[in-house]
Amino acid sequence: MDLPPVPATVAALTSGGGPRGAVALAAAYSRLEDLDDWDDPDDVDEQTGRVVDLLKEAEANGVAEDETAELWRYAEHLQSRAAENRQYQEEMAAYVAKHGTTPRGRLDAKLRQARELHEAGDRAAALALFREVAEISPWDSEFSGCLDRIDTGWCRLLHDAARVEGPAAARKIWQEARTHYRAAKFPITPHAWPLVELLLGTGVPDLVEVVIREWIEAAEQRGEADVPVTEDEQRIFALALAEIEGARTGQPE
Repeated sequence: MDLPPVPATVAALTSGGGPRGAVALAAAYSRLEDLDDWDDPDDVDEQTGRVVDLLKEAEANGVAEDETAELWRYAEHLQSRAAENRQYQEEMAAYVAKHGTTPRGRLDAKLRQARELHEAGDRAAALALFREVAEISPWDSEFSGCLDRIDTGWCRLLHDAARVEGPAAARKIWQEARTHYRAAKFPITPHAWPLVELLLGTGVPDLVEVVIREWIEAAEQRGEADVPVTEDEQRIFALALAEIEGARTGQPE
């Protein structure tokens, strides 16, 4: 929820002083303007408590309720979010006390261990850990909010299958990931270009094409027409286009 527009009474205070009610309303608006949904809950409670007093003072000194109504609603919204944030912080503190780290921290540790195992040549153990992370539900579990880590698990499985077992194995992993994500897209947008680069030369230009197309569609939906945007993305894009075109014409990329 966004802060409502400046009330007319406040806007009228263009220079020094003003009626007591208008000054109180201006002070309330100023305090709300400095807050947002993710501020410290105790600070939000303290500041919105003062806002409530100021709004009452404004109304008691002639400011109409139609000018204070939106600010009341916004203050109540901030108080509600502060309560939610406080509960989340308490739950996370209890979680860390039990597990020694956050849910994201647990997944980071598993991914780090999997990478180390893979680099050491223990592919089977590494893939088991990557799959353990990949198969976690990002929606209805303690790991909600960790989709990027889960996505990393699938990307690592896909890359390994493409490099070691070939295109058929890679496409099988691809389908598993797409099914696991339900309505969401695999890979997530930040992982698209790194994954494309990993898949180049592995015999899956069809998958490369899907990843690029969906990345561009997402960029266009965000209003970013000039894509790809970085030099590195442009480099990967050019290599990918050559590979896709080579597959279509039957020529090596």
